[in-house]
Amino acid sequence: MIGLRKLLGEIHRRSVWQVLGSYAVGAWLVLQFAETLSSLIGLPLWFGPVVIVILAAGLPLVLLTSVLQGGRARTQEGGLEEREGALRRLFTWRNALVAAAAVLLMFLAGTGGYMGMRVMGVGPVGTLVAKGVLEKEERLILANIENRTADPSLGETVTALFRIDLSQSPAVTVMAPARIAPVLARMERDPATALTFEVANEIALREGLKAVVAGEILPLGEGFVLSARLVSVGTGDVLVASRETASDVSEIPAAVDRLSARLRERIGESLRTIQGDPPLQQVTTRSLEALRSYAQAEQANDRGDYDRAISLLQSALAEDSAFSMAHRKLGIILENQNREQERSREALRRAYEGRNRLTERERYLAEAAYFTYVQRDGEAAMDAYETLLEKYPADGIALNNLAVAYGDLERWEDALGLYLRSIEEGGAPAVTFTNAIEVQHRLGMADSAQTTWERFAREFPDHPNVVLYRGRLASASFDYLEAEAHVRQLREEQRSEPLWYAQATLELANLLFTQGKMAEGIELLLEGYELQARYGWEILPQARPILDAQVDATRQLVFLENPAGALRALESVEDLVETLSPQEGDYLGLANLYADAGRPDRARALIKAWEAEMTEEVRSDPLFQFRFRLALGVVALAEERPLDALGEFRASRQALPACQLCALWEMGRAHQAAGQPDSATAIFEQYLSEPVLERVQTDAFNLWRVLLRLAELYEARGDNRRAVAYYSRFVELWQDADPLQQPRVERIRGVIGRLESQELPA
Repeated sequence: MIGLRKLLGEIHRRSVWQVLGSYAVGAWLVLQFAETLSSLIGLPLWFGPVVIVILAAGLPLVLLTSVLQGGRARTQEGGLEEREGALRRLFTWRNALVAAAAVLLMFLAGTGGYMGMRVMGVGPVGTLVAKGVLEKEERLILANIENRTADPSLGETVTALFRIDLSQSPAVTVMAPARIAPVLARMERDPATALTFEVANEIALREGLKAVVAGEILPLGEGFVLSARLVSVGTGDVLVASRETASDVSEIPAAVDRLSARLRERIGESLRTIQGDPPLQQVTTRSLEALRSYAQAEQANDRGDYDRAISLLQSALAEDSAFSMAHRKLGIILENQNREQERSREALRRAYEGRNRLTERERYLAEAAYFTYVQRDGEAAMDAYETLLEKYPADGIALNNLAVAYGDLERWEDALGLYLRSIEEGGAPAVTFTNAIEVQHRLGMADSAQTTWERFAREFPDHPNVVLYRGRLASASFDYLEAEAHVRQLREEQRSEPLWYAQATLELANLLFTQGKMAEGIELLLEGYELQARYGWEILPQARPILDAQVDATRQLVFLENPAGALRALESVEDLVETLSPQEGDYLGLANLYADAGRPDRARALIKAWEAEMTEEVRSDPLFQFRFRLALGVVALAEERPLDALGEFRASRQALPACQLCALWEMGRAHQAAGQPDSATAIFEQYLSEPVLERVQTDAFNLWRVLLRLAELYEARGDNRRAVAYYSRFVELWQDADPLQQPRVERIRGVIGRLESQELPA
């Protein structure tokens, strides 16, 4: 009580300006405390504005009290008189402090009551999650924002802003655009159909989603009115509705920020996480033109129009070179398309450097991409994905990419668990299905792989990989005729899509090589490589004349068994090779061919030249190590050092442990050359028994040779039954081989007849 009297006495002695200055300092401290409290525990979105209103309302009270209690006041006639009467008795400092305490207590009680009702789902302030209307991490679909302005691109820009902001929410999962096209296809609609509210509602009904986010933007003088609503699927009830104004175009991101925050609050997201999100302009771009280009690029990417997506992202970055989200998207598209690797990695580096301008989710994705493709640090990439999944457990990109990282470490069961988790969560992208199929097949789960493919076909009926993987499942079971039929179908269907057409063309070439159809296979192989060169897909780095010579030399060595012809093909480009870099000349690829053609000296010189020019970064790359060790092994084999060759082949397999078939053909040859037929037989049978889905790339040149080697090994052992089985598999495989190959087929038929006659009783 004495302290209060002393405080009141001190206030009485202060001038009006001193009191106002003290009030200003106190108000600032209150605002700082309120902001800190909001960030720590999360308070309602209206808490800060109400504090400001209360402080503003208190200012006149303090000013009036200070004047009335300040001693004497000058009258209009200039005299002085004592302030007395009812006003002076009412507006005392004691009453002011009591009133302030009462307002504070009521405000805090009201805030506490609001938060309690919100969490418990009581009354109109109860969240939708607390009321049981929605589940935590509920899947929603975002309809295109209806655009009623004269700017035709403003609707898709605002839609993109909503998608970016809602993607930060751990309380909901917005259905990815890439998942919408296959649903439209199942609905027998054009996958490019605009996602109006009606279409979004129909998709939500079909997919079992509970709510649709919709909205519109309207002109208002020089500004705009933005509205958003959360609508219950089926009933059409509006669960949440709100609107905001923007004085001009530049204020639209801030208006979307506020609208999205209200939606997220009413759904049931933690107030602390909502308030912890940085503003959209900070995590995207201040340039609306850049944002428009980015939104259009995302749509183009979802449609598979990668060239347009890349062009639009370039336009976005021309408007704002610090647009980190656009850098990340550009880098990922280029990386996924195997295009312009230097450019893609520069884009990912720029995204990483600007990661503080990204949403939390985008930041972790940018970090993981940087560690994966630029730094080649798998552990750091995994840490980024795992951290992301702690906050966003259903994030499809993180689930898929972390599973890929587990696969790189040969943690196949862990990888499969993540793929299947993503699929069961719903909304998994197509690549997750194909990755799951590959891992299931690797683990010997062929029936499960077939089941996953069937679900993939249901959810993505028009995706090209549905047909491609149907063919791969067939080829993995050595049914190459069926595989060929599916890939030919895919090639015809994708004639207007260069990327898919090229992939189908190369896949078909390998299938034809496997069956001894050399002439058409070479024609398609060169066509596929020509398409890659035309569109900048960096699959093979060598110059075209080198590629042509390699193809011809491979034909001579593998299919015609003509080393002299192979040497002529290689020597035709020998002068050119001297002018090219090791990459453009593909020194290691040429070394393998020279060694097999009987010129290990030339092969060793090429390997030495390659090694001399390689940087440490390239030397540490697993693919380089594989190719380098393989070339050394082939040279050792040509120099009649089979045991040294075996050591190099084993080292090459250790460099790429995930490659199940790599170097097995070469190891079998080395064991034979070392006089170890039992070991050779075991290796060749391992080649046939490995559960590999994408084996056709290796089978193209090795399968028929493995079958014949096994047949010969068993024949030499006197096991005619097994010899006939392998000879027969070869004949079946090559039954439709080129006419040039038919004499070999007929010869093997004769061997089969001879061996079968030896098995008959005398």
